[in-house]
Parts: sequence; structure tokens; C-alpha cells
Amino acid sequence: MLTRRNFITTAAASALAAPALAQSGFVIPPEMRRAEVELNTDLTPGDIHLYKESHNLYFIMPGRRAMAYKIGVGELGMQWDGATTIGRKAE
Repeated sequence: MLTRRNFITTAAASALAAPALAQSGFVIPPEMRRAEVELNTDLTPGDIHLYKESHNLYFIMPGRRAMAYKIGVGELGMQWDGATTIGRKAE
């Protein structure tokens, strides 16, 4: 449960750590950055497509374009195939 004390402590730690992280020189590798890609098929704009094998998520945009993101894939037994709707997230 998130209490006021936890929230304030976390916010303060984040504020103190942010300058150090900004100066650390950390750079996201080019192959892990999001990229706008061209599609060779018509898909519905606004849809999200996940490809577990290649660790890619595609957010479909109008004009046969998509925004591609690299993703982490969860543990076995926690996946599904096909279309689904996520109603809520629970611990």
C-alpha cells in the first residue's frame, strides 16, 4: 500500500538521484530505441501487436506506419495468444 510517507520518501529520493543519472553518460543502444517503421500490410490504427519471438511491440499508426518498441517478455505460464482485453492489474 502506498502511504503518504512512502510517496514523499520516494519522490525525494528520485529528485536527489535525477541529476546523478542525467550526468552518468548512460546512453540507450540504438537497437533498443523506439523507431518508426513502414508496414507492408493494412492494420487497424490504434492497435498494439506483440511479437514474443523478436521482443517487439508495434503501435499501429495511420498510413501503414507503426512505432516499434523493444520489450521484455515475461515468465512462462503468464502469456496468452490471440486478442484479449486487460481489465485491471493486480498484485
